[in-house]
Amino acid sequence: MDVLFRWICDNNFVTDNINLLTYRGLLKKIAMTNYDVYKNHWCVRLSKLYSTVIMDEIETEAQKRKRHSESEQQKKFQYYGHRFEKEILQFENEPQESNIVVTSKIGQYRCLFAAEVDGKDKTGNLVEIKTHRTMLTHYHKQAFERSKLLNTYLQSYIAGINQTCFGFRDQRGFVTEIRNYSLMEIEERCVKEWNKDIIMKFLSKVLKWALDQVESGKVYHLLYSGDNHIKLQQVENVKYLPDWFIDHTKKCRENEKS
Repeated sequence: MDVLFRWICDNNFVTDNINLLTYRGLLKKIAMTNYDVYKNHWCVRLSKLYSTVIMDEIETEAQKRKRHSESEQQKKFQYYGHRFEKEILQFENEPQESNIVVTSKIGQYRCLFAAEVDGKDKTGNLVEIKTHRTMLTHYHKQAFERSKLLNTYLQSYIAGINQTCFGFRDQRGFVTEIRNYSLMEIEERCVKEWNKDIIMKFLSKVLKWALDQVESGKVYHLLYSGDNHIKLQQVENVKYLPDWFIDHTKKCRENEKS
């Protein structure tokens, strides 16, 4: 959350009218819970500073095991993705992480979140860049639509990015085809697999259920363990918001009132 906290401080942004501070990846993860074929576990930490709820992610034991057991092949595929991104965006060196800050409304809540983005296309518009294996069978295409395209769509839609670029690679890592998809094209292609409105309503419902229960000065965990149940529990003796951010928020509120 430091990226978002620093941006708020550097821009003297007053968060009184913001209901939720978070980052895009976490919103996407919650949104696609019911469509996640791998039933990945997630854990979210919630606290309230004045009228704003702050939501960030805690790494679960399952996520730790997955990270530590990453195979050489998985690392190689990640490398392919970075190389393709570099070529498409024409970086002289390795692609550098870039973050944007977005205000958006999800359901009844006004959100401020940070999003790491790949870069801009030749027209200056933000674009999400992905790689995927060449699809040889009907099963490959169905899995692509159910998982990869849904993931990319939500990642882009939540941040207001309309264009995506896919490089389809063979097992050797060579890109044999490049395709650009707008969000509308993705939505039309996947109409039999998932529905954006249902997914966003689910996200809105989860946020309302959780945020309405969060009280100032307390810390909560919102958990999903792959069992179709989301739980909210209060945790004791936990403080994680940095003092410098709390102090800055207090000063901004005082200056706004004076």
